[in-house]
Amino acid sequence: MSPKRRYQPPRVRPRREVLTAAAAAVAVVAGTALLVWLLRPGPSSRFDGGGGGLLNRQPRASWLVALSAMALGVWVWWVLTRRHRRSTRVLLGAGGAVVVSGAVVAGFLWPGGLLRQYLPPARPFDPTELEEELAEVTSSTAATPDASSTTTPGTETSVAPTDPTTAPTTEGTAPAP
Repeated sequence: MSPKRRYQPPRVRPRREVLTAAAAAVAVVAGTALLVWLLRPGPSSRFDGGGGGLLNRQPRASWLVALSAMALGVWVWWVLTRRHRRSTRVLLGAGGAVVVSGAVVAGFLWPGGLLRQYLPPARPFDPTELEEELAEVTSSTAATPDASSTTTPGTETSVAPTDPTTAPTTEGTAPAP
């Protein structure tokens, strides 16, 4: 028979370790939810770029955000894996400021502009609307007391001047004396 072992209570984890694990779990869930929302596809019937998630509608901005996040991740990894004379917090803050300001400058200098501006889809032509408008115009001109003397706006004609001294000259011809 083997000797009895003494009961050892489970090791209590430090509060900092528990909070770090909980924060990592929340970050994974929030990041997954954000990516699902940003990467949702748009309808295939829309060719103007509308619909879908932000990464579907604004691919240039998406590339800039993704590259900036990768650069920030590399910087954080580099700072945390090496011993530095300066404080780690100072290096993380300075590197984060450099990455974010670099992303802003890149956004302003991006060739062809960073964001796309989509025009709304053109309204399809409906011939019945044109016929209704034409019927309204003709009914309003027929309702005037003297329809034969009125002219439709924009259709006035001008008569050419008959006085030769005021007639415009063309190249190579002179007005009559």
